[in-house]
Amino acid sequence: MNEVHVHQAFSLALAASFAAAGLFRLERPAAARAAALIAMAANAAAVGLVILIAKRPPLFGAMEAFPYIALVGGIAAWIGDRRPGAVQTSPAAWAIGAFLLALAPLSTYTLNADYFMYASPWAQGFFFMRMTAMALLACAAAPCLGALLPDRTEDERAQLAARGRVHLVLAAAAFLCGELCGSVWCLLGWGDTWQWNFNFFMGYGMFLLIMIPCHLPPRLAASPRTRAAVSLAASVTILAVYVAQQFLEA
Repeated sequence: MNEVHVHQAFSLALAASFAAAGLFRLERPAAARAAALIAMAANAAAVGLVILIAKRPPLFGAMEAFPYIALVGGIAAWIGDRRPGAVQTSPAAWAIGAFLLALAPLSTYTLNADYFMYASPWAQGFFFMRMTAMALLACAAAPCLGALLPDRTEDERAQLAARGRVHLVLAAAAFLCGELCGSVWCLLGWGDTWQWNFNFFMGYGMFLLIMIPCHLPPRLAASPRTRAAVSLAASVTILAVYVAQQFLEA
C-alpha cells in the first residue's frame, strides 16, 4: 500500500460527497443516503490507509485532516438526522465535506513527512485532538447553516441551533484536551509548558471564539436565528484559519 491508494479513496470520497450533497438537495433521499454511505466508507478507507502507511493517526495537512473531518461530519449528520422528528442537516453536512475535500488537491496532496516529533504520543494527541475539534466545528456549522434558511419555522430553528450548540461544546472539550496534550508535550520536550507566543495566543483566540456563542446575553440567546448565526460565524472563522494553516504550513 502507498499514497496512490490514499488518493484513490480520496477521489471516491470527493465524488460521492458531491453526489450526496446534490441528491439531498434534489430531495432524492434513497440515492442520497447511498452516496453518503459510499462517501463515509471512502473517507474511512482514506483515514485507515493513512494509519497503515504512516503508522500513526492522521494529524495535519489537507490529505490527512480533510477526509477525517468529512467523515466525522457525515457520521454526525447520519446519526442526528435519523432521530424521530429531526430536521435534516445532511445537505449542509455533505456540502461542507465536499468543499473541504475539493480544496485538498490544491495543497501538496501528500502525507506529512515522518517528523521526529510525531514519535511523541503527546504530540500526536495535540494534533489529533485539535483536528477532532475542527471536525466537531464542521458538525456544528451544518445545523446552524440550516437554521438560517428562510423557510425554517422557529421550532426548526431552535432544534437546529441546539444541535449546533452540542457540537460546539464537544469541540471546546476536544480543543482543551488537545491543549493539555500540547502542554505536556512542551513540558517533556522543552522543560516548560506553553509559552506566551503566537501559537499560544492563536489557540486561546480559537477557544474564545468557541465560547462566544455559548455565552450570549439572554436577550440575544432568546432568538434561535441569532444563536445559529453567531455559532456559524465562530465555527466558520476557526475552520477557515485551520484550513489556511494546512496550506501555509504544508
